[in-house]
Amino acid sequence: MNSLIEKKDSIVNFYDIKNITERDRLIEEIGKYTDSKEESEVVKEIRSNFSQAYFSGLNVIYIALSSNPQKWSAFFKEEYERAFETAKRTDNSFEILDCLVSIGLTDVTKVPAIDEIVELLENHLEHEKDTIRFKAIWYLGDWISSKNKAKYPEVIKKIRTRLRDDNWKIRYLTSSVLRRMDELSSTFKLDMMDRLKAKFYDPFELS
Repeated sequence: MNSLIEKKDSIVNFYDIKNITERDRLIEEIGKYTDSKEESEVVKEIRSNFSQAYFSGLNVIYIALSSNPQKWSAFFKEEYERAFETAKRTDNSFEILDCLVSIGLTDVTKVPAIDEIVELLENHLEHEKDTIRFKAIWYLGDWISSKNKAKYPEVIKKIRTRLRDDNWKIRYLTSSVLRRMDELSSTFKLDMMDRLKAKFYDPFELS
């Protein structure tokens, strides 16, 4: 493999590849290629050829990079910044932010920029745009767990305020994220209407 462009069709159509071994081989190839190159060179190649959208192939590249979190830590932080800034200016913000989901597959304990990423996400918890708040909560759930939550008491406190968000899906997501962190009060109960809506509508999809 000499470039990401060489494999672009396979990367973009990754989820159409039925053979799991072939998928794993492609991820391994991308990882070896990106690890062999200077970071700036790879970043330029990625941003010139893969748009910020889930099915653009960008998320597949993130999966490959997640095997080397030390090298790509700063890049991951910049990708969060870039996606959230783009999402603020567009109508398809959910799709743009969805591309970040694969970064969460990284072993976050090995990402030097974890505190900066958490702070960036925290700063979007009160954004006026529902999709921005929703995804900020979602991704904080990737970076804060019961194992490292002691480092982020103020962030968790701020997440907890979203249990009173105007959007029922954000309230629902917040309760789910806090439960995974083991930070949801045993006395807390979602409003009955929120629970009822969640039975008929996908609470984890926000347009």
